Amino acid sequence: MKRFFAVFLSAILLLACLSLNACGEKHPEWMDWSETPAEDFQYTLSDDGEEVYIQKYLGTDERVVVPSHIDDLPVTSLKGVSEGENGLISEGVFEDNATVKEVVLPATLQSIGMSALGGCTALTTVYLPQESALEVIGDSAFWGCTSLKSLDLSSTSVWIIASRAFIECTALQEIRFPETLTEIRDRAFYQCTALVELQLPSSLKTMGTEAFSNCTSLQRVNIPVQLDLHALDTICFNEVPALEQITVDEGRESLDGYAFFALTGKTEIIIPASVKKISPDVFFIYGDNVSMKFLGDCPELIGGSTEFTGHPTFCYDPATKGWEDCPWKGDHTFKPIEE
Repeated sequence: MKRFFAVFLSAILLLACLSLNACGEKHPEWMDWSETPAEDFQYTLSDDGEEVYIQKYLGTDERVVVPSHIDDLPVTSLKGVSEGENGLISEGVFEDNATVKEVVLPATLQSIGMSALGGCTALTTVYLPQESALEVIGDSAFWGCTSLKSLDLSSTSVWIIASRAFIECTALQEIRFPETLTEIRDRAFYQCTALVELQLPSSLKTMGTEAFSNCTSLQRVNIPVQLDLHALDTICFNEVPALEQITVDEGRESLDGYAFFALTGKTEIIIPASVKKISPDVFFIYGDNVSMKFLGDCPELIGGSTEFTGHPTFCYDPATKGWEDCPWKGDHTFKPIEE
């Protein structure tokens, strides 16, 4: 009898879990939505005829579920109409669409092409499956999606976010990146004025000109271990007056770079014990509202400048080494970290 009840209870729990995601998360409603019919899309085949590229959404529905297969072939790209076709230079799949509010992308999708969802001012939500083949977000892919509030890319394999991909997405408050991301190009998030916090992945290596400039609500950002801090042209983080905290990830050994941050407000920069070298040129500091909190020994000063711009305050742990004889101590305000 006890065995019977144990089996019965296990069956009940299994049925309950089937209605939940991972026995705890509610099964997302969007996963049960029907795919949008193939006839609602203009599409073409890849050169080898093995993949489907969607060029244009032809419908008027508020909700679009991009099919995973058309004619038994996988849909791998929201490609848009490319240069030379029908006399057009470039036209995205949903470009300038004022109707679409929700888009579900299939697990088969590998790339979101140029301007694919650009100018979709009504778009509020983009859904991605738990296992997504997405690797590339192209130029201006989401430009001007002024109603899009969040985007979770953590389930994807995205390695590049191209130039202006999210430019002027003024409602975007949160974006989650995958641990495959290596490059964010020029102005990718320029003027995303609602963005509050960035958690950049450890895989990130390069960032383009003004990638997060004019993100006027941005408060917190981290510096990953591998990220190159040499801005190639113009400051990557410029016009970010709300920036409160910059945290350097533990394990990074050097803050060597140029023109990466322009700091005008009250900002705390937290530098872990792993950092042994620092260049003043990484941070362009205006005024005296910036504090740099060192958790380890006094790092070696490197780079073209011998002192920091502005008048930052340097906070250090008295239990660490090198601060009494720090060669740049006389030029700035130093004080021990208060317990």
